[in-house]
Amino acid sequence: PTMKLALLFLVIVLLTIPFVDAATMKKKKKGTHPPPAPPSGGGNYYGLACGQVKKYWRKDRPRSYHLEVDMEPVLDLDNGANYTAFEANVNVKSRDESAMLVARMRNITDSTILNKLSGPNGLKKVTKEQGVYYSDFLVASDFAPMEEDPLIDMLEQIIDASNRVCFFGQVYHDSPNAAGIHDIHELIGMPGYGDGAFFAENSQGQYEGVFCHFSSQPFGLNLN
Repeated sequence: PTMKLALLFLVIVLLTIPFVDAATMKKKKKGTHPPPAPPSGGGNYYGLACGQVKKYWRKDRPRSYHLEVDMEPVLDLDNGANYTAFEANVNVKSRDESAMLVARMRNITDSTILNKLSGPNGLKKVTKEQGVYYSDFLVASDFAPMEEDPLIDMLEQIIDASNRVCFFGQVYHDSPNAAGIHDIHELIGMPGYGDGAFFAENSQGQYEGVFCHFSSQPFGLNLN
């Protein structure tokens, strides 16, 4: 009887193996397709985006307060991708209710800053040395607290008078044709990054800049 039971068990095992293999193969077949390729130029990095503004709008969401600036199609100068949807999200209020401290520079003449903005329109990855550090051209006393509404009004006035805008910040990609830039403020604790900043060129060819940091993040601590 023991031998018969052993043989019966062996037959059952042999009969189930093809079905197990078939199920396994089916599952493997489902997973053989490679994951979607990352968006062109994908990944997050410190970058500079320059171009013309298409429209802008206030984007207030829980714990996220921005002026979203939608730009005309932006060319990726690093890989040739064309982003037909490109947005810049400028912080206008802090998440933790700390004060938003703002500095505005009119008619910038500092050649170091102007040289960083002198390239063609488009998006490109930059090193922290190619970017901006607030502490290179600003001091803490240049900043003053601004509430959300006055800050938005100021940004909109600058944009309306601009022929060209530029943003330093963190670049992100939503899809091969859609990308954006955010963290347009002093950046602390992000290795390889300079600071985020907004610049606008008017019809006379003069640049001005808007620079922000939060009162919860003391000025000049960007040692990335």
